Amino acid sequence: MKPERSSIKLGDVFAPIYSVTDSGRFDFKMLLEGEWVSLAQRIEVRSPIDNSLLATVPSASEREAGQAVESSYMNRNAIRTIPAVKKIEIFQSARELLLQNMDPFVSILVQEAGKPVSNAQGEIKATAERLMC
Repeated sequence: MKPERSSIKLGDVFAPIYSVTDSGRFDFKMLLEGEWVSLAQRIEVRSPIDNSLLATVPSASEREAGQAVESSYMNRNAIRTIPAVKKIEIFQSARELLLQNMDPFVSILVQEAGKPVSNAQGEIKATAERLMC
């Protein structure tokens, strides 16, 4: 079953969580108390294929990690306030976004996890199936 065309764009969804450096490297942010924030301390994400630098991710301090855990705990019941119909719409939108952008997601899995293309495609398809309602 093919997803319907959606107005959701991959870049629009993920734009708040990263920036791109002049060299084209992705610098990801951390969700901290509901806000995407950049942190000074970074961890390099390297490809297992050729050890090339793919991205950097935040290296949270003990205090920042504690804040993130506490915020998650305090908001753990928020999902209960979302009506079931809205949750289904969210899952369907996520599935559409995933399938419409399969190539970039496959590329990321190949580069970051060193998966063969066929395995990465299978993982994306299996995830999309799990999102079907």
